[in-house]
Amino acid sequence: MEFHRLTKEDGLPSNSVHCIFKDQQGFMWMGTVNGLCRYDGYEFKLYNQQNGYALPDDHINDIFQDSNGLIWIGTNSHGVSILNPKTDSITTFKHDPNNPYSIPGDRVRKIVEDVNGKIWIGFDNGIGLSNLDLKTGKAKNYDPFASVEKKGVKAIRAIVPDQWRPDTLWLATTSGLIAFDSKKERFHVIDHPLEKINRHGLFAAYQPDKNTILGGFYYAGIDEYQINNGTWNESYSDVDENIRTFDIAKKSNTEYWLAARKKGLAIYETQEKEIRFIPSDMDNHKSPFPGFTYTVVTDEEKLWVGGVNGVSFYDGDAHKFPFVPLNFAQKEYGRITVATGEYDKIYLAGVSGEGLWEIDKKTKNQRVIVNGMSDMVYGMLELEDKVIIIDVLRSLKYLDKASGEINPLQVKNMPESEIVMQSIHEWTSEYALILTAYSGVYKLNLVTNEISPLFKINGQNTPRYHDMLIASDRKIWFSTDQDIVIYDPRNNSTTHFQPESISSKKNQLIYVVREDENLVKWIGSSNGLIKLENDEEELINISNSNLPSNRVMEILFDENQSMWLGTNEGISKVDPVNGEIINYNKADGLDHAGCFVKIDDYLLVGSYGGYSMFHPDSIQFSFDVPQVYFTDFKVRNQDYPLQQSLDYVEQINLSYTENFFSFGFTSPALSPRQKVQFAYQLEGLDEDWISSERSRQANYTNLDGGNYLFKVKARNRDGAWSEPRTISIFIGTPFWETWWFYSICGLLIVTSGFVFYKVRIRILEHRAELEAQELRFEALQKRLQELNATPPDINLDIDDLNDKLNTPLSEREFEVLKLSLDGKTNSEIGEELFISTSTVKFHLRNTYGKLGVNNRKEALDYVVKAP
Repeated sequence: MEFHRLTKEDGLPSNSVHCIFKDQQGFMWMGTVNGLCRYDGYEFKLYNQQNGYALPDDHINDIFQDSNGLIWIGTNSHGVSILNPKTDSITTFKHDPNNPYSIPGDRVRKIVEDVNGKIWIGFDNGIGLSNLDLKTGKAKNYDPFASVEKKGVKAIRAIVPDQWRPDTLWLATTSGLIAFDSKKERFHVIDHPLEKINRHGLFAAYQPDKNTILGGFYYAGIDEYQINNGTWNESYSDVDENIRTFDIAKKSNTEYWLAARKKGLAIYETQEKEIRFIPSDMDNHKSPFPGFTYTVVTDEEKLWVGGVNGVSFYDGDAHKFPFVPLNFAQKEYGRITVATGEYDKIYLAGVSGEGLWEIDKKTKNQRVIVNGMSDMVYGMLELEDKVIIIDVLRSLKYLDKASGEINPLQVKNMPESEIVMQSIHEWTSEYALILTAYSGVYKLNLVTNEISPLFKINGQNTPRYHDMLIASDRKIWFSTDQDIVIYDPRNNSTTHFQPESISSKKNQLIYVVREDENLVKWIGSSNGLIKLENDEEELINISNSNLPSNRVMEILFDENQSMWLGTNEGISKVDPVNGEIINYNKADGLDHAGCFVKIDDYLLVGSYGGYSMFHPDSIQFSFDVPQVYFTDFKVRNQDYPLQQSLDYVEQINLSYTENFFSFGFTSPALSPRQKVQFAYQLEGLDEDWISSERSRQANYTNLDGGNYLFKVKARNRDGAWSEPRTISIFIGTPFWETWWFYSICGLLIVTSGFVFYKVRIRILEHRAELEAQELRFEALQKRLQELNATPPDINLDIDDLNDKLNTPLSEREFEVLKLSLDGKTNSEIGEELFISTSTVKFHLRNTYGKLGVNNRKEALDYVVKAP
């Protein structure tokens, strides 16, 4: 079992986790000694006093969500608090000694809801049981220990509502198991044999079926109470073993998870009546946290464990890729980088692999052949009677299948100069091809063992050769550090091809070339996957697809012609129809650290210490359609106050100064393999959906006033998209662009004109005449333009012009003058310079005065005729 861990370094407010709960939306809630937190698979949202929430006590003992969606929080010293997800507000109920309808105490241990919808709260320190009615705010309190005569601490540690008996609650208490009939308001204390030695205290309880209660004992592990006959099975452990059961969760119909104080995580088997502890080590991060364990919760196929060191969780569905370990004898582990399996056995080798591994396909028996083998192998070619091997010294050996021995391959005419053999490939029934790193390609006669060059490479800057493809037209494609070399054996010619799609990239390594059934070439490079069809290229990489890495080092095709890619971030499946990409990596139980090859109809992935081999059709992950939730809304990078939680807000109204905002969003992905892809769109601005694979935030700046609709959706790894979640956004317009501002300004203008009419009548008449001239001039200019006539070509320079004037023009006056002489109308000038028409007129009047002219025509004459 491989566990994951969460601690303060991941965002937990404290490593001491007392309770875990999954809400109706799919989020995990965790109660710690330093506050409450919500986990979505990416990060924690903290609810504690430090983060401004009105929790009266950050020490949390229990969390529960009722049928109305309210989150109930049991604190250690300040009663029970209720978090309303709609408003993100907290209400607290405390004990009031002067109010008989208040809860009886403030140290809450357990909160549940029975089948009748009643909320029950269990308290510590012998205070008792309470039914709190939120409608009235009143609590009805009970004392389960009234008939318990023995002294000592009396506390309720767990409450189990009976699903088959609506009026029955089972209480796990420090005084043993107590049944409560809520209708008759009667308690029944159930005796246990351990009562004789005062070791019958219960800290946990679970009801697996109608007639059984599993009781978790503080000293003796677990026992089963048979409701129908009122007896215990007496399957409890020896008290000297001190197995203190703090919590119980179902694993299967015959197995149950136990959280054991000081001993960690365990499994109780009902058939064998045995408790088996899960190995744990603080330094082994794939194991659960050891030591003190408070709570254990099952979430479908996931297991969550909380204790003093943090949270451990196990995702059982992650292991869809069966891992086969190799029994290394001399070394801790090796890495499998070469594999073949053409006949009845699979042969594996690699780096520090001890030798050549032989796996029988039927029996799965494995053996390693060490004699004659080095601990590093570069290539293998399997024939019917032998396996030819390129070892660490770049020498050729072979495994004789009949004798099972490794022998040197006596090669004739081996070149005198050392050649660095890279790999070996079958070419024809008579020849194999040996690819060297820097010297070219040699052909090996499989009958005579004679070696001769197919083509040789000479040059000081020879690129390294990586792999080869024998295409359907018998041409051989070689991938190199720089380009692709294509060799045609029919005329003994070579050509070079460099993909244009990556020619501008700094790193141009070509790892592999493959050909599909449609004769389309696929090229794996350091910059992504290249599709080459009919001499046209298409580059697929992380910038335009869901590919996890640009380093594509292997390409395989399964029986359905789906394409599988080997990358440095795991393997990826590419759907041949829609091009959708699904990625698999360590989070799925797959460690791609070596070779990636096809054997029969199976795919084999080499790794450290072994390999994974699977049929492509068996990898069928099934995920629910993700649901999107909002996490925050910020204006100018500050949290924006809302009356409701963001998930319940339909519209947000903003002023024109609040047009810089961002949305945060998430979808519960509680294990690494469940990570989802997001897409968002702001209707009214974005023309299409924007992909957001690695970010869960959308930012918008400097938006115009108006109505917008923000939409966000999520896609799981099966390709299913959620329904979009939406929020309407309204941004107000500046007051100077509103109708009422225009009306007021118009009224002021009219009033001012009336008051000063008599005084300025001559000025207005003169201005009207000037404007009439301007209009006539503009009309003439437009007519000239219609007749393909243009004003004289004027090359204006502000410095030259100002040198001729007593009062120089400002830059704005010069801009207005230039646009005016270009034939622009006043309104066109205003639009281009973002100023009002009246302001244009103001600048023109000043400009005419400085030029000593009266209108635009005279200004044009002045500029044209000026010496």
